[in-house]
Amino acid sequence: MPRPPHFVAAVLAAGVALVSPRAGHADDFTLATLPYQPAWCAPEMDALTHDVCHVTGTPSPDGRRTLVIFLHGVIAKNTMWQWLQERGVAKAAREFHFDAIVPQAPKVGPGGAGGFAWPGAAKVSDDEDAMIATWRAARRKLERQNGHAFDEVYVVGFSSGAYFATSLALRGKLDVDGYVVLAGGAWRLPAADAKRHAPVFVGVCGKDETSAPDARELGHFLAARGWPSTIDELPVGHGVSDVHVGHALAWFRRLKERRGVAGTE
Repeated sequence: MPRPPHFVAAVLAAGVALVSPRAGHADDFTLATLPYQPAWCAPEMDALTHDVCHVTGTPSPDGRRTLVIFLHGVIAKNTMWQWLQERGVAKAAREFHFDAIVPQAPKVGPGGAGGFAWPGAAKVSDDEDAMIATWRAARRKLERQNGHAFDEVYVVGFSSGAYFATSLALRGKLDVDGYVVLAGGAWRLPAADAKRHAPVFVGVCGKDETSAPDARELGHFLAARGWPSTIDELPVGHGVSDVHVGHALAWFRRLKERRGVAGTE
C-alpha cells in the first residue's frame, strides 16, 4: 500500500485542512488570502534569486549528483502555498538524494490577480525562453558553488507544472535526462517535434478524476509513438507522492543502465 503524498495540490476547496510536512510551524499552512504576497522562498530555503529557490538534499551513497527542476502547481495570489510545495520537495530531496530548484511560474491575469501558473500546453508563453534561461543560470550557479557539475538533471512537473513539462518535453526545449509529470499531462499538442526524445515518466494519481484521464492519455500517446516512457498509476489523490518520485528515479536509472532503450516498459 503506497504511502500518502508528502504534499498536496496547491488548488484546494475552501475549508479543507492543509497539513504541512513540517508540523508545528504556524506559517506552514494557510488557505486564507493575505494582504501581501509572501516571499517566494520559504524562510529556511536558499533563495538563488527572488523567484528561484534552492532545495538541498542529502548526498547520494553512490556519489551521483542529481538536480531536479520542480515546476509547481497553481499558487493562489497572496498565499504561502508555494512554501508547502517547496517543503515537500525538500522532504523528497532528503529521501532520494537530489538537489532541486523551484522557480516561480508567471503571474496570471491583470496584476497577478490569478496567482501563479505555468503556460497551458497549447499556448507557448512569449517569456518561455527567458524562463528557461533563468533555470539554466540557476543550475550554473549551483555548479559553481558546489565545484562540480550535476551528473543528471530531471524536470518534475506537478499539476499545472505537469502540463507545461509535457509541452517542453514534446518540443525538445531542454537538454535534460528526463521528465516526470505528476497529476496532469498534455498530449493534445500541435506537434511533437523534438529531435531528442528525453524519457517521460507519467505518474497517474488514480483517485483524482480531474487529472487522471489526461495523464493516462498522455502515456498512451507517448507509447503509440515509441517515445521512451512509462505509466505509473497509484491510488492517490491530486498531489505528489514520494512513491512516484522514487519509482521515477529508479526507472530513469534502469534506462541508463540498459543504454539506448526506446519505447515503453
